[in-house]
Amino acid sequence: MKMRHFCLLLLSIALSACTSYSPRFIALNPQVPSINVQTAQHDEISIDTFDIRSSPYVVRFIDNGQVTRQVTTGEPLVEQMDTVLRKSLEKAGYQLTSNTFPTVTFNIEKLQTNVDEGIFGFTANTEIIINAIVKKQRNMVSNGTTQTETNTLNKRFRIKAMLKKPLTPDFATLELEINQQLAKLTQEIMTDSEFNQFIQG
Repeated sequence: MKMRHFCLLLLSIALSACTSYSPRFIALNPQVPSINVQTAQHDEISIDTFDIRSSPYVVRFIDNGQVTRQVTTGEPLVEQMDTVLRKSLEKAGYQLTSNTFPTVTFNIEKLQTNVDEGIFGFTANTEIIINAIVKKQRNMVSNGTTQTETNTLNKRFRIKAMLKKPLTPDFATLELEINQQLAKLTQEIMTDSEFNQFIQG
């Protein structure tokens, strides 16, 4: 009898440990989306990517309007997105070089998923904002002197999405949702007519 009680006690401790375990990081793996070639001229451009978010947390769990838990990424977001954006530009037909105009700067302004847990399921609201800044330079000759003219395109790209699922939220579901939204936003940037025309014009 004592042995049975001891086994039940161990099982209870193990179950409580499993239920209290919660990952400290979310493992994102953003992918290069499907992109048609946007330029046949193989325009040369240089690229920089910066993470200027006000908070490093990607997922916030909310209960009754209060943030109960926040989770960040296991790997630096800026490195992952820089790789995706570079490969996407190459897929769009651009040739990446260093210190060349036009320059394209991507600023990650926001990447946040708010998870509200309910009785019968959860809702995850995701918002991503990436600001694209394109700068071009050309030399102008006026009255025998050469002046450098700089033109800038500053365009903000935003995506919002809501996911509703039964039961409790699991990280695999949240990771998939965020990665899908990152791919959609990346595709929107790469196929944006104003963005591409400014680079090529």
